[in-house]
Amino acid sequence: MNCYFRQRWRDERLQFAEEVGVLSLSTSMLERLWRPDTVFYNSKYSYLHTIPTSNRLWRLFPDGSIWYSSR
Repeated sequence: MNCYFRQRWRDERLQFAEEVGVLSLSTSMLERLWRPDTVFYNSKYSYLHTIPTSNRLWRLFPDGSIWYSSR
């Protein structure tokens, strides 16, 4: 089974000109950005699987919105 975890938030400090369009960000750059701390209530045990390549996608929109998807 494949599951996707997706989040979207807005950080006004990351706003840029609309002419540039939507940016896809590399995971190395994203380690420097603030991310919300997500908690799953009533979870007894949870983990992220480890794989050779990252299954994460980050997109930055001109208004400072960030879209994050993880498989």
